[in-house]
This record gives sequence, C-alpha cells and structure tokens, in this order.
Amino acid sequence: TMTQFVDLAALLGSDYSAGIPGVGAATALGAIKLHGGLEDYLRALPPPSMTTEAPSDRARLRQARALLCNPEVRAKAGDLIDWHRDVNETQLVQFLVDERGFSRAKVLDGILALKRARAKLRRSCGRRSS
Repeated sequence: TMTQFVDLAALLGSDYSAGIPGVGAATALGAIKLHGGLEDYLRALPPPSMTTEAPSDRARLRQARALLCNPEVRAKAGDLIDWHRDVNETQLVQFLVDERGFSRAKVLDGILALKRARAKLRRSCGRRSS
C-alpha cells in the first residue's frame, strides 16, 4: 500500500526522516512485510534500539504519511498549468522549504535542473520551427 511505501522510505531515510541506523533495503522491506508497518516494527525492536527522539520521529512520520498519502490539492477542477510561464522561484522555495520542510539545497538544485531542461527544450523547438 502507499502507507507501507511511505513507511519503507522512513526506515531507509528520506527528506522526512533520517531513517534507522543499520537498516538497509533488505531489512526495511522484510520489516514492512513481517510487521505491516513502521509503528509495529518499532514496537517489536528491543528497547536499546529505540532512540530518545522516537516520539518526535513518530510525529514526523505521521506528517509525512498525511502529506504523501493525502496530499493537499489547491488547484480547482478547471485550473490548467501554464507550462510556458517561468517558475516563481521565491514562491516555490517558500512553499516547498518553509511550508513543507523540503531541503533548500535539493529544491534549488531542482529549480536549476528545470531551468536547464526548459532552455534545452526551447533550443530544440526553435531549431525545428526554423
């Protein structure tokens, strides 16, 4: 399920969770298959494996689950995306970094990659039309 996929990402580490030290892909997948989800897996761990930050980690996990499993959709049914308009970088960074907790460096790298891809597309489209 989507929730199990989110739990798998949390075990391995993602933008929302540092992961659990010593848990790799095979262990994480086995844990989700055996326990059904992250919460049950954490309960099954012996006490020394639990970090002192477990309650805050669980709160972050719940927020990540809510965001990924039930995303807030702001667009109305008739709204269309204008793919030719430039991205408002300030608003994008504010939304993703300040409001949603994404990594500033990753967002800025993504914006740079988007600019490069759009420039390449414009160059290739320009050559076709001439």
